[in-house]
Amino acid sequence: MSQLTQPSRPEIDVAPILDHGKWTSYQKRILFLVALVMVFDGVDAQVLSLSLSTISSEWGISRSAFAPLLGFSFIAMALGTAAGASWETASGESGRW
Repeated sequence: MSQLTQPSRPEIDVAPILDHGKWTSYQKRILFLVALVMVFDGVDAQVLSLSLSTISSEWGISRSAFAPLLGFSFIAMALGTAAGASWETASGESGRW
């Protein structure tokens, strides 16, 4: 069997580009949007924990009954991260878009 070889790509040292490159408005907007997504990602856990007392009183359930729900949300985040990493590894596009 013959092995397929990929054409070699030139290596680029990005450190000087990042250290001395211009900080454009496009990059600032992208950074702002990423930060905004991170804030909204954490809002669901905060809102759930703050509204838990009202929900538990309306549903007639003790607050301790919601402990598995709050715990599973962190487990789901960990599983989602692992699934994303394994998909990235399996696709062979490690760290590249």
